[in-house]
Amino acid sequence: MKNSRGVFVASVAGLAASAGMAFGQCNPLPPVGPDVIVGDMHGSVQNYTPGTTGFDAGYDALSFGTTSCNIGNAPLMWFNDGDVPTYGPDIANKHPVISQQLYRFSRVDGASRFEMIGLSWLKHGFLALAQSACCPCISPGDGNWLGVGCSDPYSASRNGGQSGAGPRYQVNANTGEYPYPLPALAPFSGQTARRLRVKLTDLVNTGGGANAQVRYFGETQYVTPDDAMARRGNNNSSIREVSVSGSATDKSFNYTTNPGNPYNTTNRMKSAIRVWKELDPRVVETDVQLPGEGLFVLSSRATRLPNGNFRYEYSLYNMNSDRSARSLMVPMMDALSAQNIEFRGVEYHSGDGLGNINWDGAPWTSKKENGAMSWATDTFQSKVNANAIRWGTTYSFRFDSPMVPSFLETQANIGLFKPPMPGEPASVNARAVAPGEKYSLAELLAFLDHWSPNLGSAANNPAARRADLDENNVVDLMDLLIFLSAWQ
Repeated sequence: MKNSRGVFVASVAGLAASAGMAFGQCNPLPPVGPDVIVGDMHGSVQNYTPGTTGFDAGYDALSFGTTSCNIGNAPLMWFNDGDVPTYGPDIANKHPVISQQLYRFSRVDGASRFEMIGLSWLKHGFLALAQSACCPCISPGDGNWLGVGCSDPYSASRNGGQSGAGPRYQVNANTGEYPYPLPALAPFSGQTARRLRVKLTDLVNTGGGANAQVRYFGETQYVTPDDAMARRGNNNSSIREVSVSGSATDKSFNYTTNPGNPYNTTNRMKSAIRVWKELDPRVVETDVQLPGEGLFVLSSRATRLPNGNFRYEYSLYNMNSDRSARSLMVPMMDALSAQNIEFRGVEYHSGDGLGNINWDGAPWTSKKENGAMSWATDTFQSKVNANAIRWGTTYSFRFDSPMVPSFLETQANIGLFKPPMPGEPASVNARAVAPGEKYSLAELLAFLDHWSPNLGSAANNPAARRADLDENNVVDLMDLLIFLSAWQ
């Protein structure tokens, strides 16, 4: 076995050396190491006809075709269990897994929100082709590698295959590790099992595009060991907008075709959470990179409602952290005044969890006390299968408050689920919108710092947008009155 492993290592080094010289045809400064991205969500969306009873009742399913591209300067491993006789037993899990998600952008009472509404099991990659969808391809000579600049397509029907799909719970997205061949899995039945499964009640017919009140976005993500080892996992997702039509019991999904819509085609290297701020520039978006671990993104928005209160919306996305998240705390001196408190998680299905039992989907417990508004699930120590924000998922939180947003720099706190190793944090902070404090001189002065220089101007810069509390796109006296009525 030593000789075969030596061949394996030598082939890696040789391919990497030859690839590094020629990659300039596509990118003069390619990332170091292998770097897989979703280069295209191609073809048509795969639709399924769900049953009306049993596991399918109340749900629909869809799947997306994906074309992976290696934009790094070294080949990407694409081995499988069939390669074990040549390369040894630790080679079987050296290939990508592919996840699919669906998101919804909507406006409720004039307030925008962005929610994850469905997820799939994982397609396991096999036999990489050597095409050139993203860059000129340097063929590695066999299907065990995705060569430098090369691309490999999987159709929507193949990505939606049920029998070969694997559960998410087995994958550590930070390292790309997982067991393979797959251990015994729960049996399945119906058209929605193991696929990108969505509640019918979360779907409304829409053609999408800029004028739509409700829009849907498909997201696909690749996770693989050598990409993760090279610390290239933060660009592994891409998105594309989806239209919805059909009946109350069977929807049809297609990619949008609106003139001038930038989401009609694949937006490469973009996670869906990024779309919220693109569609609503008043969203505050904060990246939190755990040292040596995964990436979280916290997006937040405060909107004045017709009744004069403000709605505070938060979406917390875990791209690839194995530690996951178990709590969110927003600073709020008068938290007892919070109303209409809501939480939305995701629904794991088809036996996606330890022991082929779905991860717990219990809503997080909300708590309001002077000083903070918070939500939390169980600790790792008390419940290993608790409803943590695991990789590739986004959870949403909201509440209403009579208080205007703080004009000071406010930080939310994200509690991590898995216990820290020595030197690691148990929680991390992220900039986010939060209610201000009554009678605070610091709050008044901070508001005036935003309002005074922009008085009479269009709300077309970050400071002016914050001061434009009534969102009429002009900073005016009404904004001052709104602030003072809540502040005093």
